[in-house]
Amino acid sequence: MKSKLLISVLLISSFFPTVSSANAASQQQYRYWSYWQKTNSNWAYSTTGASHVPSDGAIEGWLFTISNSKNEKPTPPEISKSFSELCDGTPTQAEKKRVGVVIDFGNVAYQPVGEKIPTNIATCVIAPIESTGYEVLALVSKVRVDESGFVCGLNGYPKTECGAKFDASTQTNAQKPSWFIWMINIGLAVVLLILISRRRNASQ
Repeated sequence: MKSKLLISVLLISSFFPTVSSANAASQQQYRYWSYWQKTNSNWAYSTTGASHVPSDGAIEGWLFTISNSKNEKPTPPEISKSFSELCDGTPTQAEKKRVGVVIDFGNVAYQPVGEKIPTNIATCVIAPIESTGYEVLALVSKVRVDESGFVCGLNGYPKTECGAKFDASTQTNAQKPSWFIWMINIGLAVVLLILISRRRNASQ
């Protein structure tokens, strides 16, 4: 009887991680560097990629964030400085353009485990007229890209990942040891078996 009870507990407890994994899969998101342009004091999410050629007086933005669901609008960088605030005092040059650049390294909720979030960057760049968004970015930050040219890291953040899978529930429970999760699952299974046993005894 005891051996049957133990087997039942293990079978039921193994069900809980399965459910948790299924929920996590349904909420799958990706952690990446999003690209933005600022127009009339409002950030606009760029769908053209860093091949875009910003004009003189433009503001370029980069934000380390996670992909949102289809029903949610992308969250823009929190740095809201104007072009005059970024480039005031930076003189114009012939055949060059001034571009404001903002790099927002995101918040701790999206921080890769074991990595430190760098200090945000808000500055003015003097670049050749035909410089793309990527080329402007490279004047401010060390850029790591993959084989396709996708921006993976800025100034070493993140260190190695590139568009990595992100799950909020996994991130939240990242600090909890696995034995702690299993103890909770086994405890729930034992409670469930007790309730089932009492119900059977009551019906006899």
